[in-house]
Amino acid sequence: MQKFGDAVGRGLGLAGLGGGHEPPSRSTFPLFFHNHWLFLAWCRLFDRCSAELLSVVFGGPLPESVTIYPPFFTEYGLNTTFGENVFVNQGCTFMDKGGIRIGNGVMIAPKVSLITGGHPLPLAERREYLSFAPIVIEDDVWIGTAGAVVTRDVPARTVVAGVPARVIKKID
Repeated sequence: MQKFGDAVGRGLGLAGLGGGHEPPSRSTFPLFFHNHWLFLAWCRLFDRCSAELLSVVFGGPLPESVTIYPPFFTEYGLNTTFGENVFVNQGCTFMDKGGIRIGNGVMIAPKVSLITGGHPLPLAERREYLSFAPIVIEDDVWIGTAGAVVTRDVPARTVVAGVPARVIKKID
């Protein structure tokens, strides 16, 4: 566990590079920083602009077959990895401090949240600590309902839905 104030109170800065970085202007680079979140603004999905934005957000180039529709929100970005042929629909949120690994052929519906952190239940610890656990989404998963909240690993070849997300069907 990590002290809550340590995680929230320190300035994270642009793309997790440390405090004190000024965000680029919206007109020159459609990535801006606000309240410890990175926002990916609309730009053409298959042009050089979006590939450059995504490489900044995720700390390196993504496979060319990955599609992420904006708006997209991430806590860090640097703790998320993608397999081939991944589709992330609009309005998704990845809170990735604990790490998120997305396998090949994964499809994610609009407004899905992948949440790797939380607070302990005991009252004495709840406001003081955060806990994190990685999420692994195996190959050929469909997170198939808008607004699903994934907080645990997802087995391969399944459809998950709900809050919290759970397996509702196996894919043959």
